Amino acid sequence: MEQHRTIEVGDATLECTLRGSGAPIVLLANAGCSVGYFDHLARALATAGFQTISINMRGVGGSLG
Repeated sequence: MEQHRTIEVGDATLECTLRGSGAPIVLLANAGCSVGYFDHLARALATAGFQTISINMRGVGGSLG
């Protein structure tokens, strides 16, 4: 199951995508890439029993600040 959330960190709003359950693995998109870059990897990790938390950096997708 995939969930989309935004979190407030100081003056920033970060868009996150969560998949799976279990031990968490944080995936940080870089160089203007969005969390969509991790779709295949996040699905594979979720299937293997992990929870992935993919985060868009400021200025990408719905992330601001």
